Amino acid sequence: MLKARTLAPGVQYLKDPDSRIRRATADRLRETFSGWSYQELVLPILDYAQSFHLALGAGAEERMYSFVDRDGSLLALRPDITTLVAKAVAADSPANLPLRFWYGGEVFRYENPKAGQQREFYQAGIELIGSDSLDSEIEVLLILVEALQRCGLESIIIPLGHAEFFNGIVEALNLSEEAGWSLKNLVDHKDSWGIGRMISGLDIPPSKRDFIQELPRLAGGREILDRAEPMIQNPRSRQALERLAAIFEQLSALGAAQHFLIDLAEVRNLDYYTGLIFKVYSKSLGFEIGSGGRYDTLIGKFGNARPAVGFSVGLERLRVALSAEAPREDAVEKQADFQSALQLRRQNRKIRMEQTS
Repeated sequence: MLKARTLAPGVQYLKDPDSRIRRATADRLRETFSGWSYQELVLPILDYAQSFHLALGAGAEERMYSFVDRDGSLLALRPDITTLVAKAVAADSPANLPLRFWYGGEVFRYENPKAGQQREFYQAGIELIGSDSLDSEIEVLLILVEALQRCGLESIIIPLGHAEFFNGIVEALNLSEEAGWSLKNLVDHKDSWGIGRMISGLDIPPSKRDFIQELPRLAGGREILDRAEPMIQNPRSRQALERLAAIFEQLSALGAAQHFLIDLAEVRNLDYYTGLIFKVYSKSLGFEIGSGGRYDTLIGKFGNARPAVGFSVGLERLRVALSAEAPREDAVEKQADFQSALQLRRQNRKIRMEQTS
């Protein structure tokens, strides 16, 4: 029998310094988002499960915590906040586009609990809604870098991909929907051997076959786009390469390219994203801290269609990354009398009162 004080799997409580780091991190993110004129959007913790099925597609049910309401409707704790943002703005017809929102709050997903990955975790992020321009993507990426830097993260790595690059390859190979998903899974799992086996019977030149087999390893600087360009003929993939090139060139001109690289094997959630896709890493961690991209069709599933781009950052994972990079804390000076304690606090020194019997 479980003890009454046992925590449920995948949840946690935080004590100092972890609680302090998370609160400070949330404050720095909020300040950065507000500094770019993003407005806070407070969203419900639960919604109809169907909304998340509609937005997240296949596999959403396995990751959701759902339950039947007293009226018989199926509800779910939010596994994703962007879906709720989409619902919140879909019915409006604002005159001044684009809209800029930021949010923060708990998300609930069924995961295998481990360091930096819980079933209840806190996300913060932004959504820029109503613009499909290159500038909107540059804005979101610059805010992401600034927000992480203001939180104290130094080793920021953001691989950039594009959903249409892989979609164009699947279309050009004339693959069925089932075969396209199989290829996606192989690329996502970095299985070059499996990719080669799958496409070995297709009528394509050996050079292109080799290129597709090497997709899992096509990550790096601007040279990756130069390497891909002569191998790609289909319009969807070529347009994706051109968009990535334009983004990378503008980031370079702004002096921010050192935080970014190109990853043509980024294929996750292709039923959700429609353009730019990116993840966020730190050299101190082996898993992603955040992610984002363009999702131009999501809002239209709930009402008026609008293009959109945004990102979210997981504060638990960011806290782990910051802890790995954090310098030693200032020394604590123990004090026995309040007069000395007050003098040190006026100098902004860190103290701890010794207990008296």
